[in-house]
Parts: sequence; structure tokens; C-alpha cells
Amino acid sequence: MSTPSTTSVQLVHPVGRLAGRFYTDRRLIALTVLLLSAAGLSSLMVLPRMEDPLLTQRACSITTLFPGADAERVEALVTEKIEEKLLDIPEVKRMRSQSRANSSFISIELRDDVYNTDPVWSAVRGKLEDSISMLPPGASRPEFNELDIAAYAWIGALVWQRDGETSHAVLRRLARELKDELFALEGTKTVDLFGDPKEEILVEIDPTLANSVGLSASSIATQIQLSDVKDSAGVLRGPESETVLELENQFNSLEDILGASLQTGRAGETLLLTDLATVRRTTPQPVAARAIVDGQPGLVVGVMLRADYRIDQWTTEAKQVVELFRKRLPSGVKLDVIMEQDEYVARRMNSLARNLLLGVSAVALVTLLFMGWRSSLLVTSTLPLASLMVIAGMRFLAIPIHQMSITGLIIALGLLIDNAIIATDEIDLSLRRGLSPLDAVRDMVSRLFAPLLASTVTTALAFAPISLMEGPAGEFVGSIAITVMLAIFSSFLLAMTVLPATAAWLRQAFSNPSQPVNGIASATEESFAHRHGFWGQLWNHGLSIPWLTQRYRRFLAALLTRPWLGIGAGVVLPVAGFLAATDLREQFFPPADRDQFYVELELEPQASIAQTTALAARIDEILGDEPRIKHTAWFLGESAPPFYYNLIARRKNNPNYGQAIVTLDDHHDSLALIRRLQLVLDDAIPAARILVRQLEQGPPFDAPVELRLFGSDLELLKQYGEQLRTMATRLPDVLHTKTALNDSRPVASIDVRARESQWAGLSEANIANQLFVQFEGVQTGTIIEQVEEIPVRVRLAPERLQTLEDVSDAGLIPALSIAANGAASAEGPASSQSILNSTIPLSSVANVTLKPQKAVITRYNGRRVNEVQGYITAGTLPSTVLAALQQEIKSSNLADLPPGFQLEIGGEASERDSAVSRLMANVSVLAVAMVGALVLALASFRLAALIGFVATLSIGLGMGSLWVFGYPFGFMAIVGTMGLIGIAINDSIVVVAALSSNAKVRCGDLEETVESVVEVTRHVLATTATTVVGFLPLLLSGGGFWPPLAVAIGAGVTGATLISLTLVPSAFRLLSSYKQSRLFAIPAQPNE
Repeated sequence: MSTPSTTSVQLVHPVGRLAGRFYTDRRLIALTVLLLSAAGLSSLMVLPRMEDPLLTQRACSITTLFPGADAERVEALVTEKIEEKLLDIPEVKRMRSQSRANSSFISIELRDDVYNTDPVWSAVRGKLEDSISMLPPGASRPEFNELDIAAYAWIGALVWQRDGETSHAVLRRLARELKDELFALEGTKTVDLFGDPKEEILVEIDPTLANSVGLSASSIATQIQLSDVKDSAGVLRGPESETVLELENQFNSLEDILGASLQTGRAGETLLLTDLATVRRTTPQPVAARAIVDGQPGLVVGVMLRADYRIDQWTTEAKQVVELFRKRLPSGVKLDVIMEQDEYVARRMNSLARNLLLGVSAVALVTLLFMGWRSSLLVTSTLPLASLMVIAGMRFLAIPIHQMSITGLIIALGLLIDNAIIATDEIDLSLRRGLSPLDAVRDMVSRLFAPLLASTVTTALAFAPISLMEGPAGEFVGSIAITVMLAIFSSFLLAMTVLPATAAWLRQAFSNPSQPVNGIASATEESFAHRHGFWGQLWNHGLSIPWLTQRYRRFLAALLTRPWLGIGAGVVLPVAGFLAATDLREQFFPPADRDQFYVELELEPQASIAQTTALAARIDEILGDEPRIKHTAWFLGESAPPFYYNLIARRKNNPNYGQAIVTLDDHHDSLALIRRLQLVLDDAIPAARILVRQLEQGPPFDAPVELRLFGSDLELLKQYGEQLRTMATRLPDVLHTKTALNDSRPVASIDVRARESQWAGLSEANIANQLFVQFEGVQTGTIIEQVEEIPVRVRLAPERLQTLEDVSDAGLIPALSIAANGAASAEGPASSQSILNSTIPLSSVANVTLKPQKAVITRYNGRRVNEVQGYITAGTLPSTVLAALQQEIKSSNLADLPPGFQLEIGGEASERDSAVSRLMANVSVLAVAMVGALVLALASFRLAALIGFVATLSIGLGMGSLWVFGYPFGFMAIVGTMGLIGIAINDSIVVVAALSSNAKVRCGDLEETVESVVEVTRHVLATTATTVVGFLPLLLSGGGFWPPLAVAIGAGVTGATLISLTLVPSAFRLLSSYKQSRLFAIPAQPNE
């Protein structure tokens, strides 16, 4: 670079004057450092800490019961009616429904741009209220449940260890006490119970005795309900006070229920309930949910933490509560901790802190090697100061401390000192040219403010699409980009204010008082360098190899003599990278490195929870033989509590389903263990669908490979779905397949014969009601204990309710026997008794046959769909399996589906494509903004186009790096490539700024061009080296999540450095010669 003139120093940029103020008033430096340190440290103390980012809760479920209806009736009468209302809400992105016998289940997912979900959920509740009038009699009110997409902070289990029958009442009482104590802790959001079998008061009626007095089970239930009065009887309003009127006739204990009065069929005759029935407190049979912890029955408590609370502080208090509670437990009951999220948070934070320290040490070593001890000290000192500024910014933007935000700091390690290196190096060069320290500070800031601001802005714009990305994927990785942008802008502010003033002051402080600071070096430094030779030079000024520098000059001169050769050499690696990109495998997010995985167990739809429990016990025995497994916790009939941030508890009231949390001794080689266990379990239990699944990163999805087949004809949907399932089964890496419409369950079909039923005075509704009370019972009344309401259920005593013959023999009370009570009594006792004792078997009025029935009918966004899901070997990329399946489809008749049918891709591929499209949504606008920043900073469209060309080439460098190191082209690789674009052009901007600021270079002077490139080479190489070593911790950390990003940026920046030192000066020389040729080609105008 040319020596600045005196005039250039006098025309000081406003920011240059501010930097000069920092030099002249060193108290300003001290106050600034103190302020930034206090802001950062205080923010560090109060920021919430968690393992992973929180995702907006955009999902809910709606459950509606319709007892006695099959799947098709539930779909037509319940599911369709509710969907019709919900489809009017514009914020709904995806709506899935499952219509099963007796119940309808609908799940809703909102659009990715919805962040304030409360108004939308209010609208959903309103639509549900509107749909109630459209539902058939007998259907329950739709139950709305907002799904939490977050991991529980603490999961513990109360385990029964006594011999004999498990006392669920004791476990429930203890669990509720623990729940209340944990809920009282500051920071607790919710506390939930899992594996809770519930409690009920069961009234079992003796059918013989009830029939003898002319009472049916339903009439007894009605009378019990009328006896339990919990409503107010009004208010007595006097002139001076008001008194509430309340009836004491309500159930408060079992004795109250036993003493309930019943009116019989005989006029004026009453009996007590205890004369006809037994009353006992029990758990509903069959139980809806069950938990088994390490082979023992238990009840699980899960605690969800508020997002604004530090998990380490909450866990400390929770441990004290748990220890005190454990001491109060009765013998035979123990409290086991299944998971403490704070352990994983602490482990993750410690790992990131080690990586951060390693990165800082590597950066300090590199800057010492390139720039000497003084510059290394200055540059390295910006790391903690800029980091504290970032943490203060995180507090202002409400970004918690988690693995993504801290990783953003690690990524920024090599970036935030780029400006510091350039600023320090330029101060040193200015002092060597003879400027005073104050003028050197002002001159550096005035000259480099625009190009450094441009490089900072362009880097920020390259990361901006990540921070602006909507949806779960954007919420997951967005804080990486935000912390990177905070870091580079913090670095820029420091490089324009505190750093140059400190660099000039430090140079002056260590100079010889007898020698001016604006000399080449102090006498002390020269003496040290003379005595120690190479090492003295390295310590004071960094690495300097004169013979290598001379060869580098000759190389540049030869290259710039033939600029097209330099351009050709610069594009070789990027073009090779673009060609290699065609062989890259696609991936969404890699698996998580964690010492946990989960097992899913699913039986045929008609399986009972007893069968599911028995198979879970067999699986537990197999898992128990594995020495690496520390704990297992089974949840039967429902999903396990979400113990990882992207797991959603989707299953409820499913007796044929079970899910287990499995904890290992450590996370190493867990993939091999998962694969082995999958093979062992498949061989041992072939009758069930067992999936041993690793935890995945990123947004959740049901199955890695999924195809959605739409159509209106259920039979054709089933047929085509079975073809797809068969194709998927033949693929080598597919373990299990599943289609929604292929599941069927046996149903006892009751065909009522109209003539016989009319003769007996029984309608179809009356028969269904009596059978329902006998087999299921009916809820009537409640008992309130503290804040819990325990239901009272009435049913016939289950003497023979096990086989299909028992259904045919089920006794029905004809309506005429009850209606004839009064007349029969007048005719005499014998006649009365014969009428009252009359019951008829169901077989006398109906035919009972067993036939298959569709177990479930699925719909997607209001259309019937058959979802074909494939579960693959752990570690296999879903894109590879999907590509093979698509090839199979192309060669089959499914390639050309008939009208009305449509095939759509779901699963991981759908989520990946959706996330990438959202990531690219703002790229065009930000690219224009980047071009604008470059044009304004460089004052040239040609030079801006040159930088844009370098940005394009950097994409090929990133892809080529992934191919060389064998990583798939996943979402994190895309994020790394986008970040690479902003980082890769920084060196090129510095080179272009140096060349364009030299008038002789602009005129085509070869020697000046070579010298300008040589001058900037040191800080170009220094910034590249610090960037690469800044990513080394992420690369060395192992796993599959961070290395693709680190490789794309680290290796890509290395290639971009070669481009900036070869292609950029060559292209600049061509552009300069072209401009000069045009300038001289303009004919001179004659003088007037």
C-alpha cells in the first residue's frame, strides 16, 4: 500500500476522530472495558440455561369419544364434522386425523410463521364449540390438548418393591404429594403424572337381585346420579346478608354411596344400594396406562420448567426436595430418578466451554506465530471482551444459553478477530511508515472503516437467512446466526474504537524513550531480535522468512503477468467441488450423541394392555442382558414423557402400544448397540413391531421414510398402500413397514331382529344401552377428595364376560317387565314375581357374529389418506432408502395412478425440503443487500461483481470439502455453506481494498501490485488460520452434527484464501487494464 499523505491524515473520518479520542483519553478505554465486562458478566449470571433451544408450541390434539361406533361411523359423524370447522382457520398448516372404533383423534400443526399461538388456539376452541351441535347424540365434548414441544427438566418414578399386589392408591397418593412439592418450587411450569392407572368407585350390581325388583343397571345409575347433588340450591338474600343454600345429599365417602336409596318397580317400595350391589375403590379395568421402571411397577412424575428460569438453580432446589421426600417414603416404595436434564446441560456446557478455551488458545498461538507477542496479546484480548458483548446482546434479545447459542460463539472465534488482526497490523504498518501514534489511529480507522464495515455487513447478511428462517428448523439453528452476527459486529466496534488506541498506546509503552515510536522498531526489540535471531523476530513481529517472501513475490509477478492463468488456477477447485456435489448424499439432521435411546412396541390393534405388558417384560429381560444398559422405564398404553426436545407425546389410550426410555452408561458406540438390539428383538419377538430408535436432531417427524397416498376409495387406498408397503419391505435397510389402512380388528357384530325385539319391547338403542352398562359401565356421580374428583362407575358384576358366547347369553330386561310392575302387583305375588324375574338372552332378539373391521381411517388436511411408513436401520440415511423406493415405484403400475388418487412424499424428506425452502426464502433480497453494501464500500460495480464471483466459487469449495471428508449434504452443511459465503469474501474484500487504494496499482503497475498483495498476505493468512483453528474444536468434538458445518467453513475458507491471493489480483489487473484501455480510447475533444 502507498504511504498516506499528510492531507489524507488531516481529512479525518468522524469515526477516526472518535478512535483518536480513545487514544488521547485512556480513561475512556478503561470505562468502556469495565462497562462491557459488567454487562456481559451480569447477563451471564441471569440468562436461562437449557440443553437445546425451545420450539414454539404449534401443535395440539383433539380427542372425541363416540362409544359403540365403528371407525367409518366415527369418521362420518365426528371427524368430518370437526374438520369441516377447523379447516376454516387460515393458520392451520397440517391437520391429521385418526378415526377408530369409539374415538376420533385429530392433531393440528400451525404454519411456520405463527409465533403467537394463543389467539389461534382460542379460535380452535371456538370452532370446537361450534361443532358440538353437529355431533351425534352419545358423542362426548371434543377434548382440546395443547402439545408441549419441550423436554421435561426432571423425570422421577415412585417404584413399588413389596411382594404381592401393587397398591396403586399408595403410589398415587405419594405421587400427588411429590407433585405438589415440586410444583411449589420457583420456576416450575407444570408437573404431570405418567403411567397413572387412575382410581374410581366401582358399583357392581348383582343382575339377579336387580332383576327381581324390576331395576335395570341404567335405571340404578340414574337414581345414583340424582342422589349426588353438588349444585347450589340458590341464595337466600336478606336485607343485610346473603346465605347460600346447599344440600347435604352428596357423596363424600363409600358409606354415602352404599346408603343411597333406590325406588324399585313396585309402587312405594325402596331399597338401599347395598342390598343390590357391592361398592369398592379400585383402579379401572382394564387400566388405560401403566409404568414399569427397571421391571417394577411404578408411577412417573415429570416436571416441565419455565423457559425464563435457570435449570441449574432449579435442579439444586429440586434435589433438596427430592431427598427430603425420599426419607419420608414408606418401606417397599423407592424414588428413582429417570432423568435430570441439568446433567446433560452441564455436560454440554462443559464440553462447549472446553471447545471455547481450546479455540481461544489456538487463536492466540496462531496470532503469535503470524504477528508477534504484542499483536497476539491485543488480538486475543478482543475474544473475551467481544464474547461478553455477545452475552449482553443475548440477554437483550432474550436468547438463552444452550448448545446453539454457545456454538455460535465458537463459530465466531475465528471471525471476530479478523477485524482485530487487520486493525492491529495496519496500526503497526502506519507506525513503521513514520506516522505518530495518534495519526496512525485516525488514519487506519478513516481508511478501513468502509471496507471493514462492508466485510462485516456481508458476513452478517450471509448468516441472516439462518436467523430469519421460520419454523422449527429456524428456531433450532437461528441462534447460531444471531450470536455470530452479534460477535462480528462487536468485533467491528472494538476494532474501530478501543483496539487501535490500545495498539498504539501499547507500542508506545514498550518503545525505547530515546527513540521515537514511529521508527521501524524500538532499540530493545532490535537488540532482542539481534541476540536471538529467528526466534527473536518471531517473538516480536511474527514469522518472517525472507527467502520464501522473495519466491512468493516472483510467483505473484509471474502470475500477474498472465492474469488469465491466475483466474484459471482460482476456479479449478470450486469447479471440482461443484462436480463432486452431484455425488453428495442428502440428509436433514444427523442423530444426537446421547446416552439414551427409546424402544417402541406396537401390537395388533385388538391387543390388550395385558398382552402389551407381557411383551414389554420379555423385552426388558433381553435388555437386562446388555451390560451397558443402566435403566429402562416402560410406559404402556401411552407415550413416554418427552425426555428430548423434539419428542412429542402423541399416543394416549392405546392399549396395544408401549414406549421405553433406555439409559446407557455413556453415548459412545450407541449406534452399534442400537443396531444389534434391533436384530435381537426382531428375532426373539417376531409377532410385534419393535423399533429401537436413536434420538434425532432437528424438527420432529413420525417416520424417516413416509409416503402419503390420497384417494376417496378405501379399498383401493388399502390395495395401493399394500403394494407400496411390499416394495419398501424388499429394500435392504428397511426394518419395519406400516400402513394405516391395513390394520383391522375383530368386531362382534350384533344384528337385532326387529320382530323379536319389538315383541320384547326392546329398541336397538335400549339393547345397546343395556349391553354397554354390562360390559363397560356408566359413570354417575363423583366423590371429591381434597382437589381430586374420583368418578363413580356403575356396571353389572362381570360373572361371565370373557367369550363371544357370553355376549350371546347376556341378559336383557324387557321394557314390558318394568312397565308391567304395577299391574302385576295387583294380580298377586306369584304373577308379579314371574314378570319381574323375566330376562331374555341377547341371542333371542339378535344375531351375534364375528367379522373384521377397519381399525383406523386416516385423513390428512380433510382428505382420506393411507400413510405408508418405513423404519430403517439406525445410521442409514433416509434419502438413500427413499431414492431406492422411488425407483421401485417408477417401474410399477403406481407410477400412473388413476384419477382421484395422488402420491406425496412425507417423513424426513418432506421436512428437509420444507426447511431448505424456508432457509432460501430471503436469500434473493439479502443477496441484493449484500451487493449494495459492496458497491457502496468499493465504489465500483465491477469490483462488487468480482466479490460476488468469489462468493459463488466459495459454494463449490464448501461442497467439495464435504465430498473430500465424506460428510452428507445435510441441513447443517447448508448452514455452513451459507456462512462460508460471507466469510470467504472477507479476504477478497481486503485484497481489493488494498489494490484499489493504490493509484499506481490502478494504473497497472505490476511491481506495486505485487507489493500490495504481499503487504496484505500476512493478515489474510492470519485471519484464515484463525478461522480454521476456530473451527477445529467443532471438528474434533466428533459426532455427526457439527463436523459438516466445520468442514464446509474451515476447509472452504482455506480454498477461498487461495482465490483471494491469486484470482482476485489477477482479475483486478484485467479490470484495471480494461478500464485504462477504454479511458485512452476516448478521443480528445478539440479546444473551442
